[in-house]
Amino acid sequence: MLSLFVFAKDKKSNYKTLSRDTLIVSQLLKKSRLHEANQPALSVNFARYALKEARKTNFTLGEARTLSQMAVLNLQYHSLITAISYQTQALNLHKKINPSNAESAHAYMFLGYLYGKAKNLKQANLNLEKAISLYAALHLNHGTFLSYKNLGEVNQHMGNSDAALGYFLKAKAIGEMQPLSNDYLDLLKKLGNLYSDIDSNNRALVIFNEGLNKSDQQPAHLRAHLDFLSSSGMVHNRIGNKDSALSYHKLSLSKAVQYAIPEEQARSLINIAGVLKNDNAGQSLNHLNRALVIAKEIDNKPLAAEIYRSLSETYQQQNKFKEAILALEAHHNLLQTLIVINKSRESVIVKGNDELERSRASIFQLELTNQHRTFERNVGIFASVFAFFIITMGAYHFYNTRKLNKRLSETNLVKDKLFSVIGHDLRNPIGGITTMLSLMEKRDLDSQVLTKVSMMKKQGELALEILNSLLKWGQTQLQGIQVNPVSFNSKILIEKNISLLYHQAEEKQITITDNSLSEISLYGDADHFDFIIRNLLSNAIKFSFASGNVQILAKADEQKHEIIFSVKDNGTGISMEQLEKFKVANIEVAYGTEGEKGTGLGLMLCKEFVKANHGKIWVESNQGKGACFYFSFPSQVK
Repeated sequence: MLSLFVFAKDKKSNYKTLSRDTLIVSQLLKKSRLHEANQPALSVNFARYALKEARKTNFTLGEARTLSQMAVLNLQYHSLITAISYQTQALNLHKKINPSNAESAHAYMFLGYLYGKAKNLKQANLNLEKAISLYAALHLNHGTFLSYKNLGEVNQHMGNSDAALGYFLKAKAIGEMQPLSNDYLDLLKKLGNLYSDIDSNNRALVIFNEGLNKSDQQPAHLRAHLDFLSSSGMVHNRIGNKDSALSYHKLSLSKAVQYAIPEEQARSLINIAGVLKNDNAGQSLNHLNRALVIAKEIDNKPLAAEIYRSLSETYQQQNKFKEAILALEAHHNLLQTLIVINKSRESVIVKGNDELERSRASIFQLELTNQHRTFERNVGIFASVFAFFIITMGAYHFYNTRKLNKRLSETNLVKDKLFSVIGHDLRNPIGGITTMLSLMEKRDLDSQVLTKVSMMKKQGELALEILNSLLKWGQTQLQGIQVNPVSFNSKILIEKNISLLYHQAEEKQITITDNSLSEISLYGDADHFDFIIRNLLSNAIKFSFASGNVQILAKADEQKHEIIFSVKDNGTGISMEQLEKFKVANIEVAYGTEGEKGTGLGLMLCKEFVKANHGKIWVESNQGKGACFYFSFPSQVK
């Protein structure tokens, strides 16, 4: 993680003036970074003093750098969200100073890295690509290299192995053209591990071998060299080359002893124990115990916890369950100790965050007070003119509103009269004609005449259905859906509508089966429920084949205090395209199995009525096998 920040930290600062205040902030920041790994309390205090000094002296660049340092501390010990907040503030300050320089590019890169850690791939990619663009324009190849490397890490973290591989290879191509650095060796390690993860073990070994050859050239890269030895040994062990694996781990141990690096000695012993675990458990235990002694000597608790876990697994393999339990208890005790230590460090960071926010709030309050005083002076100048303008506009608005209300009232009277004419003077004659044609259809008439009468009756019924739906829809559009909630028994309304639609069903020899319970008490608008059931039953009959069956079911959902009704048919069904349209709009006009035309208005009203009563409506269907409409209705007051 720390390799990400080296580029900005090592770069010499180009201050316009090397003032005393600038140097104080820089020294405080340097001390904060020095103590960030082992003494977070001290590191936070230095950062807090640096930020206070930078704001007091208006040293914006120092403030931006200090905010980035607080982001680093929060990333290590506290919270990604807080770290992102600090780094966003830092980036905004860098953009004000110079949006196109190296520090702005680094601010984008670090923010992208933080978003990647937070698994926000979109923001991570946006910020890292912006960093690449800036670094490329500035011809800073190392920055471009780091940004591609971080893009690879982010995508690997998100499980996008192909994208990660592409970014790592781009970074490698750039890094090969530069002097050898720890960042490049770290890239080789990550690239080799990625190849190993995707089962390209031979390619992983090639990459690790390159890392071994390059890192062996300079003592400064000794730790990286030991990492490559360990990684190569692990890959050989994974593919079954135990002799080669032991050879790499023993060479790593030998070099760690030669250069007196106890932590790496312990890790090499752990790796050797892992190779010997299945074939020679006794030797494996000996190596683990040697590693444990070293971990305790250097007081490395995470390493000791890892060793205890390996000891427990090896003891368990030998059926030494008592020793296995003791080792596991020691592992858990160390983990608890580490949790306490981390919590303590986190509390220090949180406290520092709170103090910084209070300081920021204090500064903001002073700025706000100054702005308020300025505002009060300006308000006095414009108050009289503004008041006169408001009074004039108010009078004009009042006059126009009275005229508009008068016209609107007259329009409403015309609308009400129009609906009265349609509802009474048009609906009644059409209903009368339909009834008369139904009676004629039952008389002993000539076959041709009977056919025409039947067709006329169907047209009349369709016209009446369209008219009723239009009236109902028009009423809801002009007056809004009025819900009059009452307690009512759904069974009564279901039976009523089955009776009303009996002749329509009988014509097609369709059986309607009501399997709903007799005692279902609902709380909602009874007229709305009546309309919904009638419309869904009518549609089920319309789109059912002759001699079909329509079923009504009801199921209680106790948790949601609602009843789920369903009306199912075995007719033509609904296409996937129509089902998708129903989720966002309405099903288009369609024809029944005997040419009955639908308007779609009824179903649209059903959706609105269900929604107005705090319910939901949905449909399941297989084209050619029927459809089932579901809707929920409240069973008690919501």
